[in-house]
Amino acid sequence: MGLLIGGVLGLLSCTRPAPPRLADALTAPGGSRARVAALLHVAISGLEVERERAWFAAGLIECELGSPAAATTAFRRSHPGAGLAALAARRLEESLAASAPPASTWLAAASSSWLDPVAATRLRLRCAEVAAGQGRWQEVDVCLPPVDGLTREQRRRAVVVQARCPGAAGEAARARLVVEFPAAAEAQGLAVEALSRSLAPPQLAVQAQGWLDAGRPQRALESGRRAGATASLVTARAALRLRRATQALGLIRGGTAEAWVERADAYRLVGWAAARGQRGRPFADALRAAEWGLTLPGAEPETTARLHLLAAEALIELGRFAEALPHLRAEMVQALPRYDWVCRRWSFLQGRRGQTPLPGGEGLPGSTRVRRLAAYWQAVGRAQAGDRSGLQTLADSGFPDLVAQWASQSLGRSGVAFAFPATKVDAPRPPPWADDLLTLGRTADIAVAWRADLETGRAPAAEWLGLVALAQLAPLDAIPLLVRGEPRLLAGPWDGLPAALVEQYLPLPWRQEVEVAARAAGV
Repeated sequence: MGLLIGGVLGLLSCTRPAPPRLADALTAPGGSRARVAALLHVAISGLEVERERAWFAAGLIECELGSPAAATTAFRRSHPGAGLAALAARRLEESLAASAPPASTWLAAASSSWLDPVAATRLRLRCAEVAAGQGRWQEVDVCLPPVDGLTREQRRRAVVVQARCPGAAGEAARARLVVEFPAAAEAQGLAVEALSRSLAPPQLAVQAQGWLDAGRPQRALESGRRAGATASLVTARAALRLRRATQALGLIRGGTAEAWVERADAYRLVGWAAARGQRGRPFADALRAAEWGLTLPGAEPETTARLHLLAAEALIELGRFAEALPHLRAEMVQALPRYDWVCRRWSFLQGRRGQTPLPGGEGLPGSTRVRRLAAYWQAVGRAQAGDRSGLQTLADSGFPDLVAQWASQSLGRSGVAFAFPATKVDAPRPPPWADDLLTLGRTADIAVAWRADLETGRAPAAEWLGLVALAQLAPLDAIPLLVRGEPRLLAGPWDGLPAALVEQYLPLPWRQEVEVAARAAGV
């Protein structure tokens, strides 16, 4: 009996067809539709471990074929995460926008559980924009999420769409657009100047801030003047953007920390506009304003950081270098745009005055440039006293930046030595999840997903080099990513870096001509 059962089972196993395999489906002939059919066969009847991958690949191709509803179903079955989710969201949005289906299709996609809230909101905003572009006004409100819960940029997009609608709702949105987003209102062809004549001072103050946020300080200044005291601080900031420091000082009212930081900034600009021998008084005024602002409680962290940086800059220009250091080390100061410049000024001024910079400059938080310039001026000061070891350290650093070149020149040398490795170093390959996309020839999709993982820290930073190699980016696009993948390109040393990587970082369109000129000059 046992032999009989075994024989029957053996016969059944011989007649049962093998499950479809993903590798075959990815290379199925007959075009995209045939390939989707093969992938769906794997997704439904294939091996369990290959089904989600088959659904995902089918979803990408359905997007390309203009079938966003089918793609939504496929992505729901595959439930992508991380970078693949970012890729699916992007391709789904593109497919929906191109095919312009009813709002129900958009909302079904936006409700997918694998989508993060930002991507879902982006889909709903794009749905409303597409509907408005086709005059399907009844779908606009259906698509839009609650406007007041959006970020400022999302809210701008939503109000712009609402303002295109006819009727009372559209009129209310246009009025709101003129107040909150005047630059967008102007771009929509609205007569902003005429529509603003009846606005109350609080509305004009909001409008002034809107102009300022849009990078239109002159218009912000005009709206702010009409608003009067209600918009005094916004108006002063607009004047400062226009480099009208004296005018800004006359506009600032009140004694808040926000008012004092703008006063300090205005005095700083007055100082820099003054003749070299007349800068002391305005910088002293800037210091007093910043120090007073720092005594006030309840300021926003960014305001406090700005006050510290302004105090540091004023102290440096007044020659009080030791007092500037605590301000430069204060919390959040190093995140401000002008922090590196102020730190470089701290080292430079001491060096130019023939002083050895005070200890502490090399340890300031900030960029490599800040630390190396501090080290250079420290080395110059010690060299004047007979100790040239600091210059030798910089010249021998293996990093041929300007600081090392200056140090080398001071020692009577020519150039800064560093060596490339003898063996070729390959860029990192795409991660394993990219194999299916490579088989499909979808390198652009790999770049989108891989970059999303790199931007969020889900992939090792060194893989930026692999992304650049895969995407074949133009130099200006590639260089910032190369630095993220190999920080030594910016921070040194270059000893041991692959020659091909350094050449990518320093592209020379006229390489041959530059080399000939360098040899002729003995460089």
